[in-house]
Amino acid sequence: MPQDCCFDEDGDGVTDCDGDCDDDDDEVFPGNPDGDICGDGKDNDCDGNADLVEDCCFDEDGDGVTDCDGDCDDGDASVLPDNPLGEVCGDTLDNDCDGEADPDNVCSDTGGNPLGTYVSAVIGMDPPSGTGTSDNPVRTIQQGIDNAVTLGNGQPVFVGEGHYDDAFAVVEGVSLLGGHQCDDNDCSWDRDASLYDSAISALDNEGILIDDSITALTRIDGFRIVAMSGNPGDQGVIAAITVDSGTPTLENNRIFGGSVSGGTNRGGTGIRVLGPSNDAAGVQISNNEIQAGDSTGTSSGVALSYRQGAYGIDPPTAAIIDNVVRGGAGNWTRAIMAEASGPGTVVRGNDVFAGSVTTSGGTSFGMFISGELLVDSNRIN
Repeated sequence: MPQDCCFDEDGDGVTDCDGDCDDDDDEVFPGNPDGDICGDGKDNDCDGNADLVEDCCFDEDGDGVTDCDGDCDDGDASVLPDNPLGEVCGDTLDNDCDGEADPDNVCSDTGGNPLGTYVSAVIGMDPPSGTGTSDNPVRTIQQGIDNAVTLGNGQPVFVGEGHYDDAFAVVEGVSLLGGHQCDDNDCSWDRDASLYDSAISALDNEGILIDDSITALTRIDGFRIVAMSGNPGDQGVIAAITVDSGTPTLENNRIFGGSVSGGTNRGGTGIRVLGPSNDAAGVQISNNEIQAGDSTGTSSGVALSYRQGAYGIDPPTAAIIDNVVRGGAGNWTRAIMAEASGPGTVVRGNDVFAGSVTTSGGTSFGMFISGELLVDSNRIN
């Protein structure tokens, strides 16, 4: 072709006569030393193949955002642009990819001191030494909750492995997440509740008390929770968790009822639920392992109960789904006791094991039902 018919309109040094497949774009020409530019949809080296976004943008951490879309750390699912959870205070990560990790205006108290909600019974310290950051955790769950309340923005409390026997008050919107690695050698804060045991020992008959201010937004997840043992007194009950009209989310925990001594007119349970529930959906109890304690009276893994003296009034509602529930040894033993359950209560997909009777006049049931509920697809021994 005559030279005066060959053009280099885009000034990339290659004419259309020399094979420039797009002479209007200086990023497209044969032999481009940069090769194909991943994700721009262009055939940059004129080899007949364009690298499309779907071919060369990756989401290695599975957080739903690719590196092409601005994921500033595609190896960490807690880091992504416009993270719906916002900034996780104290983890030293830029969780929302805004260019700043743990910003002072989000992650400090009013005095500008850095705060986090990381708790370690192994290396944690009380304030002011412990600030709650992942590098400098606090010692108690209550202090982690206090920090979360100060920070706001729905900050959860990250609880490391270890034994926790301090009293704490559950606060609406502040979730407790156990099962994180943190020992006296290193704290990676990796999470695996089966490897990193975060154990809570109850200090009174109620165990962890969850009142009517708590909704499903508040989770207790990844703990081993153990009730105290002893004599609760006439008609008394000992529980690892007592839900008093609240509707929390209790999941992925191992829950153990304590041993109850004394007369037969008392009981021991893993989770005790009292009505009325503050939400029609009820308490969410899922994917837990629940073991009833031994008792001289009634032993139950999960007990849906009326208040004392209020039989037939204001039963609770619960969704008990995909748990393993085992009865203990007692005079009357029930893995799941639905003495009181309101409309909407569901017991689905659980593995239920009856306990053993310790007296000649006792009874043992996998499930004992006198309330209103749906029973579906459980495996009952």
